[in-house]
Amino acid sequence: MRHFILPDERVLDLAQLHRDPHIWVESVLMVSPGFMNGSSDWQMNSLAAIWTSVEPDAPSQYATVYELDDGRRYVRSALGSSLDSLPPPKLIADFRNHRAAV
Repeated sequence: MRHFILPDERVLDLAQLHRDPHIWVESVLMVSPGFMNGSSDWQMNSLAAIWTSVEPDAPSQYATVYELDDGRRYVRSALGSSLDSLPPPKLIADFRNHRAAV
């Protein structure tokens, strides 16, 4: 077993591993700062899925939506878009089904 810590720019690479039948991802944890998770502290939570959505004010750019196991969703948007302002996101990685054979 190996453990990796990836910056958010590289977490989308994890989605590409989804296509490799020889790789097993046991769990994915997300560390989020307080401004993202709505608290005054950093938190680490299990990540359920990664989504992507077109930025409403810049259709050539995309926002990333991180869904936690408890259903909360955090948005990473270069334009500061909120989840409510995004069009329906497209699922790009799902870590829920078997915790998770990716």
